[in-house]
Amino acid sequence: MIRRKTPRRSTTNTVNLLSPWTFENIATRRLRRRFAAGAVPLLLLVAAGWTAMNLHANQVEEVLDIEKGERTTLASQTAQLAPVRTFVSAVEKRRRTVSDAMRTEIHFSGVLTQLSSATPADVELTNFAVTL
Repeated sequence: MIRRKTPRRSTTNTVNLLSPWTFENIATRRLRRRFAAGAVPLLLLVAAGWTAMNLHANQVEEVLDIEKGERTTLASQTAQLAPVRTFVSAVEKRRRTVSDAMRTEIHFSGVLTQLSSATPADVELTNFAVTL
């Protein structure tokens, strides 16, 4: 069996000559030091976050400036291509006009092919008229 050593108590009597306010001041100072010790890392964390946000904002502004430069370049290129857009829209308009006009037309080649296959071999057509 192992015996534990008990700490020896001092046999001398102690007298405290400090006032209770002094003990309160000491406790207040300890508490302030603890708050300061906790506030310093918190302030460092806030400062690091602030710095990171500012760096990110600066990077975003640089990207925005680059994009604005590309926008002006693309706007000038688009302005140079305006005649092409006009030409394409004119061609599309003509295509619609021709399509609308041809929708009502008779395909004479098909009519003539069917007519020649329907007529006997010894018959010749010399005149052909269509009235719409």
